[in-house]
Amino acid sequence: MPASMSTLPATATPACAGRRIGLIGHGRIGGILARALAAGHAGTWELAAILSRSRPPGHAPGHHTDPQAFFAVPVDLYLECAGPEALAALGEAALARADIWSVSGSALADDALRARLQATGARHGHRLRLVAGAAGGFDALQALAQGAGLEVAVDLVAPERCASFEDSVRGAAARLPHGVNLAVAAALAGNGLDRTRVTLTPDPDRSRHAITLRARSALGRFESRLMPVTDSARDLHVVAAALLAALRQADAVVWVG
Repeated sequence: MPASMSTLPATATPACAGRRIGLIGHGRIGGILARALAAGHAGTWELAAILSRSRPPGHAPGHHTDPQAFFAVPVDLYLECAGPEALAALGEAALARADIWSVSGSALADDALRARLQATGARHGHRLRLVAGAAGGFDALQALAQGAGLEVAVDLVAPERCASFEDSVRGAAARLPHGVNLAVAAALAGNGLDRTRVTLTPDPDRSRHAITLRARSALGRFESRLMPVTDSARDLHVVAAALLAALRQADAVVWVG
C-alpha cells in the first residue's frame, strides 16, 4: 500500500475484534478498500464478501456477482461505493441485515427511496451513514445548523462533460447524479434539498477537481475547500481514504469528530 494509505494513525485499543465487512462495488474506490482491508490497514475490520458486476481475474471465493449469494454472507457492516444506482437497488436489502456506510448521497435526493430506507432501517434496527469523503467540515455545518438563518452552498469545479449550472441540490442531482453526492450529504446535514444551492463549473481539460462547502448562520460562518487527487496506479482516492479512516475511528477509544 502507498504511504498515504498505510500511514493512517494507529487506532487506540480496539473496542471489539474481527468485525466483518460486506463491500458493495469493486471499482476505483472499492478496489482500493479491498486491497487495504486484505492488508490489514483498517484495524480490526476484515473483508468477508464483495459484490460487483463482474469478477476480476484471480478473484477470491468471497467475490460475488449475485446479490442473493452476497447477502447470504453474514457481516457486521456494508460499505457501499458502487454509486447511487447501487444504493437505490440494494440499500433496503442491506439495511435489513446490517448498517450501511455509503458514499452515494445522490441516491437520497429521491424522497421516496429515502423514506423506504428509513423505514427499513427503523424496522430492523440498522442505520445508513453517508461518509462525505470528498470534503471536510460537516461537523461545523451541523453545528451552524443549530443557529437561525442557515445558508448552505456547494461550489464544484469538476472534470465533467456538461454545461455550467447553478441549481438546488435536488435539481443538481437530477442533472448530474454521479457528480453531487457530497452536495446531497450537505443538504441533508443542513438546509434540505431545495434550500441548498449547487454551482458546477466543468473543467474543459478534465483535470481539475475542487469542492468548496460554505455555510453561515447566526452562529457564524464556515468555508472548506478540497482539491482531491485520484491516481488509480498509486491507490490514491480521497473517498477510499475517508472510509478507511472512518473504520479505524470506529475502533478508537479516544476519537475526534
